[in-house]
Amino acid sequence: PEYDLYELRALLSVKYLYADANEATEDSVLCEGFKYLTTENGYHIYENRNYIPMGFTFDSYITEDQYYEIFEAQRSEVLISSIVLNESQAKLYGPYIKHENNPLINLSYDEFRQAARDRSSSASYRFEYDHKGFTSKIYLLEDNLVFFSVPYEDGWTAYVNGKETVIEKVDVGFMAVFAEKGINEIVFVYNTPGLKLGAVISALSVIGLIAYMIFFRIEQRR
Repeated sequence: PEYDLYELRALLSVKYLYADANEATEDSVLCEGFKYLTTENGYHIYENRNYIPMGFTFDSYITEDQYYEIFEAQRSEVLISSIVLNESQAKLYGPYIKHENNPLINLSYDEFRQAARDRSSSASYRFEYDHKGFTSKIYLLEDNLVFFSVPYEDGWTAYVNGKETVIEKVDVGFMAVFAEKGINEIVFVYNTPGLKLGAVISALSVIGLIAYMIFFRIEQRR
């Protein structure tokens, strides 16, 4: 993202920013809220003081229609304050998250910092990932959607406290799952779409090839 979109970097749980040491100085403020940390391998490293850990909740939502009515340059400001739901999601989760009739735009930096703190206060207290997916442990004061800034796509399966659950496509392209009040363990597992079917087809093809080669050798001997 462009350096002026600091709200978006917070939403995406960006903790560090790397800048070419030839293009930046240690005391330069490339992105609001990022503070110089150290220099390594020709890069200045800045730390985000408004970092939001992966997996967090919102107190309010706006609809996709509301979202698209907002100027594109201001959308990142709204996303840090409210989650974006489609109409069916709004009906389903409306009882748990209030509808924001007047989306917050033109946020001052202090207002943004407060919104980031609000998101952080509800974030996962533990987040781990491996080659299969990721696991979040989170404590919720109330039933709510837990947002993850991971692109929504086929292949993901989610489990909340061991039970498979629906993955909602929110914020026009990211993922969220519904979790209940209290401690929750949320596990996302990724399997490449079509991989198992492709493996079966490949195995059958190998078996067919071997059968053909055996048949061909028998015919040669005859």
